[in-house]
Amino acid sequence: MSNPRHRHTHWILAGTLALALPLTAAAHRHGGEHHGYDNPDGPGRYSADRHDGRGTRGDGHLPRMLAGLDLSATQREQVRQLMSAEREARRQPAEAQRRAYDDLHDLANAANFDEAQAKKLSEAAGKAQAEMALLRARSARQIHDLLTPEQRKAVGERRAQWRERLDTERDTTAKGR
Repeated sequence: MSNPRHRHTHWILAGTLALALPLTAAAHRHGGEHHGYDNPDGPGRYSADRHDGRGTRGDGHLPRMLAGLDLSATQREQVRQLMSAEREARRQPAEAQRRAYDDLHDLANAANFDEAQAKKLSEAAGKAQAEMALLRARSARQIHDLLTPEQRKAVGERRAQWRERLDTERDTTAKGR
């Protein structure tokens, strides 16, 4: 009969590995390019060094949500500057998150698992993730403030459509389980 404390440790270890291994594999599969959790541009975002140098999907370095809006040249330049500043600000927390996940992965594979250290590393990764989320939210608000009322309305309608599609996909996925 196994000790209940060991079962708890096994679940934590299994959860940690379930999170860390796919991310590590994804990073290695792409030859070290930043496509996963440590991407300074965020998960699933495109860096300016790929995709013909255009940066994020959409109009040049503009977020996809702004593609097709009739932005003035001044607005486009201001958005690009905000996005560039955000990318630069996210580099340090993204690196901290990557190091925490790497260390957590190493710890999970070590001869002796230290749960206190694993908790510390998990908290460090979470703190870095929260910092990046705050930076993205701040940039989104600054971009929102640059838009005209008509542009804000168009972005709001796109966001509502996106959320509806996402909710539909979640419902479909949940029913398939």
